[in-house]
Amino acid sequence: MLVGSGIRRLKLTPTAPSTRAGARAHVKLAWKHPKAWKQLRSLELRASQGARTLATIKIDPARARVSGHGGLKVLRSSRVAHHGKTVTADLRLRATKRLAGRTLRLEVQATDVHGHTQVEPLAGYLTVRG
Repeated sequence: MLVGSGIRRLKLTPTAPSTRAGARAHVKLAWKHPKAWKQLRSLELRASQGARTLATIKIDPARARVSGHGGLKVLRSSRVAHHGKTVTADLRLRATKRLAGRTLRLEVQATDVHGHTQVEPLAGYLTVRG
């Protein structure tokens, strides 16, 4: 869904990562803005099952910070960088035990400095084995 002007181009790798509950998961996210990375205010990765969001990872490109809430814990080795038109996040996550046995839909939302948002509702999936 796109609201306002285009702030788009998402690349998420791998698109279907798998991990064991309590173990690390590695996801790389890159979002390219048509003009410049500085036009991106925030990126948000949400992990959901059905209509319920089980984890949220927030990325602040200007401060190169990552924070998390819910069943995916952000590890200190996670990094945010930017170059030209692109913001990249090298996310190191730990899935909590309560996510064991679930396949989570990954959704990414970008918000620009003007408040326009764009959501990629099916960016990928994360499988958490028991």
